[in-house]
Amino acid sequence: MGDGNSLVSAGLPVDGVGDGLAVTDARVDPLPAEGTDNLLVLRMDELLPNSGGEVVILDTAGEGLAIVTQDHVSGQGVSDPHVTASGLDVNGYAFTTFDSGITIFYPSEAKLLVLPDSV
Repeated sequence: MGDGNSLVSAGLPVDGVGDGLAVTDARVDPLPAEGTDNLLVLRMDELLPNSGGEVVILDTAGEGLAIVTQDHVSGQGVSDPHVTASGLDVNGYAFTTFDSGITIFYPSEAKLLVLPDSV
């Protein structure tokens, strides 16, 4: 996907989302004063997780990403050695797990904002 939006890779089924994850206390950054202009904004209901509930964001094409969802964050941290079933090595990627069971992996230098879905 050469349009600069090669962002989401759902991969294939995995044995378990918990494998190789170091969960820390969940924290959600507040919406910055400048809004979401430099953020990749994705709606949770538009993401296609694999059967293990994983979504991998390879590039945010900006300062970070914002996830619009009604789900609450249940865990957040940095992945220990972990390779998805599709062969994506997410070692060192940041991750956020939601109450729905979906875990989003993203580059550790990116920030993640969780925005409420008003629908």
